[in-house]
Amino acid sequence: PASRLASTFSTGLLLIAMTACTGSEVASGEQGGSGPITQEQIQETGPVSSAYSLVQRLRPNWLRKRGRSSINAPGSIIVYIEGSRQGSPKSLRRVEVANVKSIAYLGSDQATLRYGSGHDHGVIEVELKG
Repeated sequence: PASRLASTFSTGLLLIAMTACTGSEVASGEQGGSGPITQEQIQETGPVSSAYSLVQRLRPNWLRKRGRSSINAPGSIIVYIEGSRQGSPKSLRRVEVANVKSIAYLGSDQATLRYGSGHDHGVIEVELKG
């Protein structure tokens, strides 16, 4: 009994430590779901009007500001399609779901590493078919 309690306590501490170490990067693909939105998930979703609607249905937290800055900080989540900066998440409304291969979210740290400063609220990356 005492050793089982100690083991359970140790497991809990390990989970807390792992979460603390990943910081805002837990948001990297984990908000509102697990990992990127894949082609299989897109097909299973059924009809949606745009990539924005798809993200709103499957990973709604990706559309909300987060990161080291407060929710009231200037800036927004930035969308990149095929590596090209498009603007705010509203730009996903112009993307037809039929053309989407995958959609991923990068937290502020990963977004800054990949795209440079100014990505305090993260990035949504869209990969198109073809």
